[in-house]
Amino acid sequence: MATPLFPIIAEEITSKGYMRLDRYMALALGHPQHGYYMSGRSFGLEGDFITAPEISQMFGELIGLWSLDQLHRQNVMKEAGFFELGPGRGTLMADAIRAITPFIQDHGGAMPIHMPIHMMEMSPALKQQQAKALHPQPVIHHNDLDNLPPMPLIFIANEFFDALPIRQFIKQDKGWRERVVAMAGGKLTLTTITTNDAPPEDQTPIGNVYEIAPQLPAIVAKISRHIQQYGGAALIIDYGKSNPIGDSLQAVHNHKPVDILDSPGKADLSAWVDFSAIQTAAADMRILGTRDQGDFLKSLGLYQRAEQLSADADPKTRRMIAAAVDRLSSPAQMGRVFQTMAILPPDAKGDVAGFLP
Repeated sequence: MATPLFPIIAEEITSKGYMRLDRYMALALGHPQHGYYMSGRSFGLEGDFITAPEISQMFGELIGLWSLDQLHRQNVMKEAGFFELGPGRGTLMADAIRAITPFIQDHGGAMPIHMPIHMMEMSPALKQQQAKALHPQPVIHHNDLDNLPPMPLIFIANEFFDALPIRQFIKQDKGWRERVVAMAGGKLTLTTITTNDAPPEDQTPIGNVYEIAPQLPAIVAKISRHIQQYGGAALIIDYGKSNPIGDSLQAVHNHKPVDILDSPGKADLSAWVDFSAIQTAAADMRILGTRDQGDFLKSLGLYQRAEQLSADADPKTRRMIAAAVDRLSSPAQMGRVFQTMAILPPDAKGDVAGFLP
């Protein structure tokens, strides 16, 4: 399908001969005028996909309480703040703040503790939606992680890392080749080229695909250094795997899978997160997980919260709550394919909610 972004991509491919896959993803998702996320209309029933915070308020509430528990354990609540990566419409953070507000009083007094909210967002439309969702609490927006506030932070990354642009390498008879985007007959197509960036997996069977997200190590390293210096924690939730093997790049438009080259700028592109790469990049930290999202949420009290919400609800609302619990926690839905991982200071001790055996 011809889109406003197509001629821009086609022109670059024509001039250079091909376009690396991570470059294609970066343009398709983040082009300043025509990128998929720039419109701010991708989330919810009217968009192309529904994230966990949009399914139920319980998701954000439980993450908020998990965050508060970490700040209490580290005794840094009075000087701490939140930093969310890829915050969507701000739904998760709004639910989290609402859940923890009754507990963030100054030593039990009447004065609430002010916890700054920072968000990393590139879409002007989504920035407006986030500010509206959190009003009257101010939101401090960032384009990157280069100027983090000097304070303990709870970093939250729910379905953020899956949107990072990836490169793909295919093992063939004569070694590794890189998958790139080219032009054929006036249309976008996939082909392969020789590469000097061969993956280290020498024993990978022929035909296998090896994926890397070039931006991931630096992002995790910056988060880890900040936590190590100031305290706090990072909670990462995403659909993922434990290694870089496999072709997981996918596109979704109007809640349905489509070809990754169809409608650039109009379809969501994502890839399964390699949690082993996150663990490697945060090697000096205390790392917990991965744990299935379903087990994580249930151990935080998902069922108990659902019972509270259902107690005085009408039958229709009770059915909606039950359906949300099933969608978030069932192995047949999001419960198993979505994984959770926590990054804590290297000297953090004790059990951590959600990651108990």
